[in-house]
Amino acid sequence: RKGKSLESFISVDTSLYQNAGANIPQQVAYALGHLNEYFNHISETEVSKKVNFQFLISVGPNYFFEIAKVRALRLLFTTLKSEYDFVGDCNILAQPSRRNKTLYDFNVNLLRTTTESMSAVLGGVDSVCNMAY
Repeated sequence: RKGKSLESFISVDTSLYQNAGANIPQQVAYALGHLNEYFNHISETEVSKKVNFQFLISVGPNYFFEIAKVRALRLLFTTLKSEYDFVGDCNILAQPSRRNKTLYDFNVNLLRTTTESMSAVLGGVDSVCNMAY
Protein backbone atom coordinates (compact mmCIF):
# COMPACT_ATOMS: atom_id res chain seq x y z
CA ARG A 1 0.00 0.00 0.00
CA LYS A 2 1.18 3.42 -0.81
CA GLY A 3 2.27 5.43 2.20
CA LYS A 4 2.08 2.49 4.61
CA SER A 5 5.21 0.93 6.03
CA LEU A 6 5.31 -2.81 6.56
CA GLU A 7 6.16 -3.98 10.02
CA SER A 8 8.47 -6.91 10.59
CA PHE A 9 7.56 -9.75 12.93
CA ILE A 10 9.86 -12.41 14.30
CA SER A 11 8.41 -15.35 16.20
CA VAL A 12 10.12 -17.21 19.04
CA ASP A 13 8.51 -20.59 19.79
CA THR A 14 9.26 -21.66 23.36
CA SER A 15 6.39 -24.11 23.64
CA LEU A 16 8.76 -26.82 22.46
CA TYR A 17 10.71 -26.60 25.69
CA GLN A 18 7.67 -26.74 27.99
CA ASN A 19 6.28 -29.74 26.16
CA ALA A 20 9.67 -31.46 26.29
CA GLY A 21 9.88 -31.07 30.08
CA ALA A 22 11.87 -27.89 30.68
CA ASN A 23 11.21 -26.01 33.90
CA ILE A 24 10.17 -22.35 34.02
CA PRO A 25 13.64 -20.75 34.38
CA GLN A 26 14.90 -22.85 31.48
CA GLN A 27 12.01 -21.75 29.30
CA VAL A 28 12.63 -18.07 29.99
CA ALA A 29 16.38 -18.51 29.51
CA TYR A 30 15.95 -20.25 26.15
CA ALA A 31 13.48 -17.60 25.01
CA LEU A 32 15.93 -14.84 25.87
CA GLY A 33 18.73 -16.79 24.20
CA HIS A 34 16.72 -16.93 20.98
CA LEU A 35 15.89 -13.24 21.31
CA ASN A 36 19.53 -12.31 21.88
CA GLU A 37 20.60 -14.21 18.75
CA TYR A 38 17.94 -12.44 16.71
CA PHE A 39 19.06 -9.08 18.07
CA ASN A 40 22.69 -9.88 17.21
CA HIS A 41 21.74 -10.88 13.68
CA ILE A 42 19.54 -7.84 13.12
CA SER A 43 22.24 -5.52 14.49
CA GLU A 44 24.81 -6.89 12.03
CA THR A 45 22.55 -6.41 9.01
CA GLU A 46 20.90 -3.28 7.74
CA VAL A 47 17.45 -4.29 8.95
CA SER A 48 15.29 -1.68 10.61
CA LYS A 49 15.36 -1.45 14.39
CA LYS A 50 11.53 -1.53 14.37
CA VAL A 51 10.91 -5.26 14.67
CA ASN A 52 8.05 -6.76 16.65
CA PHE A 53 8.58 -10.07 18.39
CA GLN A 54 6.00 -12.71 19.10
CA PHE A 55 6.57 -15.35 21.74
CA LEU A 56 4.59 -18.58 21.60
CA ILE A 57 4.63 -20.03 25.10
CA SER A 58 3.05 -23.06 26.68
CA VAL A 59 1.56 -22.61 30.11
CA GLY A 60 1.89 -25.49 32.55
CA PRO A 61 0.02 -26.53 35.69
CA ASN A 62 2.00 -24.44 38.20
CA TYR A 63 -0.52 -21.60 38.48
CA PHE A 64 1.32 -18.74 40.20
CA PHE A 65 4.71 -19.52 38.72
CA GLU A 66 3.23 -19.45 35.23
CA ILE A 67 1.83 -15.98 35.95
CA ALA A 68 5.30 -14.93 37.04
CA LYS A 69 6.87 -16.50 33.93
CA VAL A 70 4.79 -14.35 31.59
CA ARG A 71 5.49 -11.18 33.54
CA ALA A 72 9.21 -11.96 33.77
CA LEU A 73 9.40 -12.68 30.04
CA ARG A 74 7.85 -9.32 29.21
CA LEU A 75 10.11 -7.47 31.67
CA LEU A 76 13.27 -9.20 30.43
CA PHE A 77 12.29 -8.55 26.82
CA THR A 78 12.08 -4.84 27.58
CA THR A 79 15.46 -4.91 29.31
CA LEU A 80 17.17 -6.76 26.48
CA LYS A 81 15.64 -4.66 23.72
CA SER A 82 16.82 -1.46 25.43
CA GLU A 83 20.40 -2.79 25.37
CA TYR A 84 20.21 -3.16 21.59
CA ASP A 85 18.27 0.12 21.05
CA PHE A 86 15.25 -1.55 19.47
CA VAL A 87 11.81 0.01 19.49
CA GLY A 88 9.64 -3.01 18.63
CA ASP A 89 6.98 -4.53 20.83
CA CYS A 90 6.49 -7.90 22.43
CA ASN A 91 3.41 -9.97 21.65
CA ILE A 92 2.89 -13.11 23.76
CA LEU A 93 0.64 -15.90 22.55
CA ALA A 94 -0.05 -18.60 25.15
CA GLN A 95 -1.39 -22.10 24.84
CA PRO A 96 -1.90 -24.81 27.45
CA SER A 97 0.84 -27.38 27.78
CA ARG A 98 0.36 -30.75 26.14
CA ARG A 99 2.58 -32.46 28.68
CA ASN A 100 -0.02 -33.07 31.39
CA LYS A 101 -3.04 -34.05 29.28
CA THR A 102 -4.57 -37.52 29.27
CA LEU A 103 -6.29 -39.51 26.55
CA TYR A 104 -8.81 -41.12 28.87
CA ASP A 105 -10.41 -38.34 30.92
CA PHE A 106 -11.48 -35.34 28.84
CA ASN A 107 -13.11 -33.53 31.76
CA VAL A 108 -9.83 -33.42 33.65
CA ASN A 109 -8.19 -31.99 30.53
CA LEU A 110 -10.89 -29.33 30.44
CA LEU A 111 -10.14 -28.29 34.02
CA ARG A 112 -6.40 -28.28 33.40
CA THR A 113 -6.61 -26.15 30.28
CA THR A 114 -8.97 -23.75 32.06
CA THR A 115 -6.57 -23.11 34.93
CA GLU A 116 -3.59 -22.90 32.59
CA SER A 117 -5.37 -20.40 30.37
CA MET A 118 -6.42 -18.37 33.41
CA SER A 119 -2.86 -18.13 34.65
CA ALA A 120 -1.82 -16.93 31.19
CA VAL A 121 -4.51 -14.25 31.21
CA LEU A 122 -3.56 -13.08 34.70
CA GLY A 123 0.09 -13.03 33.62
CA GLY A 124 -0.77 -10.54 30.90
CA VAL A 125 -0.50 -12.41 27.61
CA ASP A 126 -1.86 -10.75 24.50
CA SER A 127 -3.79 -13.77 23.29
CA VAL A 128 -4.61 -17.34 24.34
CA CYS A 129 -5.14 -20.29 22.04
CA ASN A 130 -6.91 -22.96 24.05
CA MET A 131 -7.01 -26.66 23.17
CA ALA A 132 -10.11 -28.43 21.91
CA TYR A 133 -12.24 -30.46 24.32
